[in-house]
Amino acid sequence: MLPPDNLAVPTPGGSLTVIGTDEAPVQAKVAADCAAVTGTLERRVGTWLKLHAIAPRRISLSRKTDGSDSEQFWLITDHTGSDDSSFRLVYDDVVGQYGIECAILNSISLFIGYRASLLEAITDIKFVR
Repeated sequence: MLPPDNLAVPTPGGSLTVIGTDEAPVQAKVAADCAAVTGTLERRVGTWLKLHAIAPRRISLSRKTDGSDSEQFWLITDHTGSDDSSFRLVYDDVVGQYGIECAILNSISLFIGYRASLLEAITDIKFVR
């Protein structure tokens, strides 16, 4: 049996991936990474990050456009109604990587893929849009 602070999530191969449900370590990691990259971002991009960053919260993202094959991630940026990107940033605490999400026409939240770093993920969504 799994400890109560973890959630077992099935993977495409049928095995289970254990994702922590305690957001404190995730929040600390994301906050530290955001602080580390803020000084390296263009001023407008740094301002965007500051305004769109949220306390990490769970989100289920599909790996396929039909909505199937979903996985759990931590959403770390969200739309505010001002200077929104078509994309949002996510963090995967299992693999320790940042990625990108996009809501597609059929209202499916699609996982676009991992990036090598938070800086690369931020740069990609600010220049793709």
